[in-house]
Amino acid sequence: MWVGDECHQHSSIALSEALPAHAKMRLGLSATPKHYLDQTATDQLTGYYGEIVDTYSLSDALRNDVLTPYDYQVVLVDLTEDETEAPGN
Repeated sequence: MWVGDECHQHSSIALSEALPAHAKMRLGLSATPKHYLDQTATDQLTGYYGEIVDTYSLSDALRNDVLTPYDYQVVLVDLTEDETEAPGN
């Protein structure tokens, strides 16, 4: 069995080549399993780990008292073209 934490990073060339192909059971853990603007990377993760089978939202975590309650102040910021194309995005 293979458990991949922060599996959203496993679509990079270096990490995807290091994933064990022989693992019959695979569990990928990530808060962000779908890549923004990169369907190929998302498809690569789904191809290795399979479809998303469960989710646990921030509201779930707050309701279950596993996160400290606080006020969320979301500020949307658009990336520049260079920032969008930078490795890791």
